[in-house]
Amino acid sequence: MFRSKPPSCVTFAGFGEPTLHSGFGSIVQFAKRTFPDQHLVLITNGTLFPTHPELFQEVQPIDIILPSLDAGSEEVFKKIDQPHPSITLASLVEGLIHLRENYHGQIWLEIFIVEGINDSESELSLMRDAISRISPDRVQLNSLDRNPAEDWVNSTSPQRLITIAEFLGAELISKNSINIQVDALV
Repeated sequence: MFRSKPPSCVTFAGFGEPTLHSGFGSIVQFAKRTFPDQHLVLITNGTLFPTHPELFQEVQPIDIILPSLDAGSEEVFKKIDQPHPSITLASLVEGLIHLRENYHGQIWLEIFIVEGINDSESELSLMRDAISRISPDRVQLNSLDRNPAEDWVNSTSPQRLITIAEFLGAELISKNSINIQVDALV
């Protein structure tokens, strides 16, 4: 009889922001009880941390949180992420700093590079400053490797991604990169 290995992790992601689910905390607790030997992972845009203080308690059982940071300036944040008008880049960054101060698991910050939008020296410098303030455990960099949802989204060359990754102190995770780094979970 063929037996498959249990999953190495249970990931909370979705067609939308997973932390918006009204039962998110209960679902996390259920997953922790049901899969005690697996890592719990949350993929999030991170925008609810500033306005939902209960979320800090709900994420405590999660082992790895992967929030996004795709901009260093408000203008680029609005262009790439197209947030609700009440959400600002400053509030996102402050929420992620607060997460770092109140969460004891791993934070792996994910940055999506869009050629010609957030890859300028000034934008990357602002992102690097925000990364320093957030102090994530890892920074992962990727670029487009499928058909874009918007026609203005263009992938970045593998060589440029390597240069940006070095500047930001990031790992490359894009399929387009020359040196894809695959690491085991914590």
